[in-house]
This record gives sequence, C-alpha cells and structure tokens, in this order.
Amino acid sequence: PHSPNSSIETPPTNPFLTAYEAWVAKTPLVTRYVLSLQVVSYLCSWIANPSFALSTIPEFVIFHFEFYRLVLSPLVNTKIISLIFAFVSFSEAGQRLEQSMGSAAFGFLFICMGVLTNTAFLSICCTLALFSGDSGNVFMYASSSGLWTVLFGMISLECVKAPRNTSRPLLFAKVPVLYYPVALYIFFALISGSFSFPYLISLGVGYAYAFGYLERLKLTPAKAKQWEETILSNFHRREGWIGGTSIVGSDAWVEDPSSSSGAGSVLPMFQTGGTNNHAESRRVDHSPGAPRPGSVFRTGAAADSSGASSLDKSSFPESSGRALGSGTTASRRTVAETRAARLQAALERQAERNNNAEE
Repeated sequence: PHSPNSSIETPPTNPFLTAYEAWVAKTPLVTRYVLSLQVVSYLCSWIANPSFALSTIPEFVIFHFEFYRLVLSPLVNTKIISLIFAFVSFSEAGQRLEQSMGSAAFGFLFICMGVLTNTAFLSICCTLALFSGDSGNVFMYASSSGLWTVLFGMISLECVKAPRNTSRPLLFAKVPVLYYPVALYIFFALISGSFSFPYLISLGVGYAYAFGYLERLKLTPAKAKQWEETILSNFHRREGWIGGTSIVGSDAWVEDPSSSSGAGSVLPMFQTGGTNNHAESRRVDHSPGAPRPGSVFRTGAAADSSGASSLDKSSFPESSGRALGSGTTASRRTVAETRAARLQAALERQAERNNNAEE
C-alpha cells in the first residue's frame, strides 16, 4: 500500500488533445466550423468523393435543380495539400475577420461570397455552352468547389480596406496591397499549371464588396443582433461565438502589447509587408462610390447624418487601424480588455441560463 505521503502520479496529457483544445479556445465559432467541415470532407473522400455530390456543376444545378451545390461547394476538400493550405490561410484570416465583424455577419459574408461566386460561374458557363455548339458539354460539366472560391474574395476585400501605401511580400517581391490578391492568384496559377476561373470570379466578388458595389447584400449590425436573438440563438450561446460587446472592429488587428513582435497579420505562409507614411494612409476618401473603412456592414447615408446609435454603424474596420499585413497602430482598446469583455459576456449568458433553469 502507498503511504499517505506518497505522491500520486498524474496521467500523461495527450498532446493532440491539448493542441485541439488550444485551437478551439482561440478560434471563433464560424471559422472553427468551416475548418472542421474541411476535415470532414477530406476524410469522406477516402470512402467517396464528395465533390461529385457537392461541387457546383452547371448540368446538375440547372437540369437537376440541385441548388444546394451553390452553398455547399466551398466546403469541399479532397486533397491533403488543400487541407493544409486551408488551415494555414483561413485560420488567421478567418479569426481576425470574425472578431472584427462578429460571427453572424462573418457567416453571412462567407455564404454570400460563395453563392455569388458560384452563381457567376454558373451563368458564364451556361453562356459559353450556348454559343459553343456541340462542344458546349465541356462548360456544362465544369466544376467549382473548394474553400479558395471564398477565401480569394475575403483576401481581396481586406486588402482594399488596408492603407493604400502598404505592401506585402510574396516570396521575394513586395506587392502593393491593392494588387496583392491578383499577384497571389497568378502565383497559385503558376504553381498549379492552370488558371482557375472560379478563383478569378472570387477575386472580382471580393473587390466588388470592398468598393461598395454589393452594398445591399451586406448585413447590418441591427439585423445581426436580431438574428442572434432568434434564428441563431442556439449558436449564440456556444463557445467561440463573437457578438455584442465581443466584436472588436479594427482592434482585431492589434497585437497583444506583451508580444515582442510587431509584425502584421497576413497569411502565415508569407511575411509581413512594410508600411510607409501612416499619416497619409489615414486619409479616407468620402467621395461617392469610394471604398470606406468599415463598409462590410451595410449602412445608409441617412443613418450617418442623423447620428444613429452605434449598432447601425459599421465595425470592420472603422479606422485605418491594423489591416492584414500592415504595421502596428495604437488602439483605444487593448487585447486584454477585449478578452475581459468577452469573458464578461460569457458570464452574463451563463447567469441567464442558470436563472432560466431555476424557473
């Protein structure tokens, strides 16, 4: 028998479980769900290829009325290299974007970008098939799928919001931030040996969002709050949901003060670009049609002039603050305060659930 003073050995921790729990703790809900579905899709491909059932293929969407493909095709992943790139590229970008605009708006943006990209792809393929005669079947069975059909659009949107005089390194060259998505697309085309038409469409959708041409399709903060209280109430209570006081706007790009690194947040496979003349980058063009910081949420001119509440204001990103790949800028709210606000919101939700259970 062991003596009372003998120490009890603790079982060794599972490093994979520890890493997963750490990833869950730091990754917002929608980003985590998207990446988890990428893993599920890849594992399913060992048994049956999900791209046959979910990819956007004009023949099946139009003649078989399989419209679900327009929504689900960005979640298809059948290659391990694609899965690695999805985690490397989307984990950081998705986390920053979701923290800056909230989970409801980010999820809506993700779905809209995927549907718009696939709808444009569908329309172009049908038009080409119509004028191609007997060879039109090539276009009717063309396929659009994968996370990058959405991710290219998100990168384009974010780069337009970044200060214009910044640059981002791509391998050994520095590319102006406005043209970085195009350079990234060309780089992908060169290493893959072919140009992906859906990716090119996604670039255009992202630029259209950023320059305000798709303003009517953006989710207002008031509508996002209404959805959180109704149709998304179940998700609203789950770990990692970003909403209400947890939305940090442009502060999502501010590094923790305790961190010694001043590097910007870009796609982890590339280094951080330099930023010059920050005072000049803070000038915002208020002319009609010009891209405005924070225009991921749809806001009206009347609301801006009447001094509407902050719920009706845009929150991504409101200032020329920390865009992906830009330098460090000061912020009114530190990362520690942001985490404290998220913790307070979680405690309030827990207290509300306890009160409901007692009743």
